[in-house]
Amino acid sequence: GKNSTKKGFLSGLLLSLIYIFMMFLINGFLYTFRIKISTIIYYLILIIISMLGGSIGINRKKEDN
Repeated sequence: GKNSTKKGFLSGLLLSLIYIFMMFLINGFLYTFRIKISTIIYYLILIIISMLGGSIGINRKKEDN
């Protein structure tokens, strides 16, 4: 998040895993819980983009200082 100073990919990974966990809980309560290959691909892309965004955000913060 905003307070991270290094290892942006780890903070992005952590945030994406929290998001995925919340989505699994919501889907488990509201719908029948079925895992499809498209769902797995969606979550993998989410993890990769979150890690990339965390890395870019940390590096950009260093440049601004």
